[in-house]
Amino acid sequence: MQPPTPPPSRIPWLVLLRPANVVTAAADILAGAAVAGVPRLAPLAWLVLGSAALYAGGVVLNDYFDRTVDRVERPERPIPSGRISPGTARNFGVLLLAAGIAASAGAGMTSALV
Repeated sequence: MQPPTPPPSRIPWLVLLRPANVVTAAADILAGAAVAGVPRLAPLAWLVLGSAALYAGGVVLNDYFDRTVDRVERPERPIPSGRISPGTARNFGVLLLAAGIAASAGAGMTSALV
């Protein structure tokens, strides 16, 4: 039995990043700020951006490291299907992690270290 072929209209980068899940990282920061009563918006914006980038980087690198298993179990995903090369995905995931740390530093060095 052949695995289902993904529709050609799907954009592989959006499939890889799973933006609907990345939004939850921002929601977690906003919920924590609401509970803590954070009065300043600028650090909060940096934390939201940093958290989203870190989450997205983790999602991309997860798919990179799972590509061998995904060739068998999820061949429709962007890396095993060949729509995004493994090296490009790896580099993009690392770039997202670095961007997340840099954005978190906008809120302060403690945030960047965490």
